[in-house]
Amino acid sequence: MSFLERVSFNHATFGPEASFTTILETVAATGARGVGVWTERLDGLSPTAAGELIRDHGLAISGVNRGGFFTGSTKKQCKAAIEQTLRQIEATAELQADTLVIVPGGLQPDMTDIRVARDQVKEGIARVAPFARDHGVRLAIEPFHPALTALRGVVNTLDLALDLCEDHGENVGVVTDIFHVWWDPSVYRAIARAGTRIFGHHLCDWKLDAVDPVADRGVMGDGVADIPRITAAVMDAGYSGWMEIEIFSKNDLWTMAPSAVASRCLGRALECFEEIEMLRKI
Repeated sequence: MSFLERVSFNHATFGPEASFTTILETVAATGARGVGVWTERLDGLSPTAAGELIRDHGLAISGVNRGGFFTGSTKKQCKAAIEQTLRQIEATAELQADTLVIVPGGLQPDMTDIRVARDQVKEGIARVAPFARDHGVRLAIEPFHPALTALRGVVNTLDLALDLCEDHGENVGVVTDIFHVWWDPSVYRAIARAGTRIFGHHLCDWKLDAVDPVADRGVMGDGVADIPRITAAVMDAGYSGWMEIEIFSKNDLWTMAPSAVASRCLGRALECFEEIEMLRKI
């Protein structure tokens, strides 16, 4: 399979105004073969109908966004997050996708103990993993950059995410999102440790002058992350899946037409792959 055929575009890369159908048409026109789906952005289609439309465009689903957010200041909040994740697992199965991305969850004004929060994430995964397995869905835990620990993810290193996988067999793994993991001095050792537990790999960059830790990601090559080296390490660990372009970019990509977004991002991705190939030949 060529690198182009392994490229996927996450819907978020095109911004909140781009419709589901537009994204499918745009991605299919590039020659890329995958899309990262958000269940709340299916243009009113059921997951079953949306999955059929994706396949009609010659595309496959690289991952479904998203479950998790297991942290909370009350048992009611934690239970609601678990129940919502169960519904997302069902939707993933109805889409005929195999991977649901898990966002750990952050802290709250009245729940600031990160140790408690991490225990809640561990419990949440334990509660939903058997249901996911029964539905043929893999859970991919996404560790978050420390800048987003309080807001989104108290699991903020790849090693912490891998620790959560150990009790759940082959059904629970991780996403290596470059935006979140590039800074970690232990990332290459952790990638090697992850091996076949890597269920997804996200391409993006960390801008030196970023003004928003959520929606100011860089296109590959616009920042300081060593994208080729990290991606080469992921491939050397045995990963042969999707290379998903996921870039939240409110003031840049989201101001552009979808076709321009796709062209710019795909060009950068292919440039990265050339560097990756050189690294792997050394």
